[in-house]
Amino acid sequence: MERVVQLAAHFKVPAMVCVNKYDLNLDLTRNIENFAKKEGLIFLGCISFDPIFTEAMIRSQTILEFANGSKAFKAVTRIWNYISTELGL
Repeated sequence: MERVVQLAAHFKVPAMVCVNKYDLNLDLTRNIENFAKKEGLIFLGCISFDPIFTEAMIRSQTILEFANGSKAFKAVTRIWNYISTELGL
């Protein structure tokens, strides 16, 4: 992640951070959040581990198609809305 942040800064590309499966290692999640703050990165949020992502993939669908209204759907939608707002989309 540090290398990606350096590369984004070099090319003047905005970098944002989202932690996937955050609940599998809360210490690592805190470290990532702290790193993002230290580097002045936008922290978009976290997505919890959910087997529904695998089920969607097996069916060749996105989580938005497969599990509309689920907790996973809401997390992904919230983060996408944050990204689109930050980028002015």
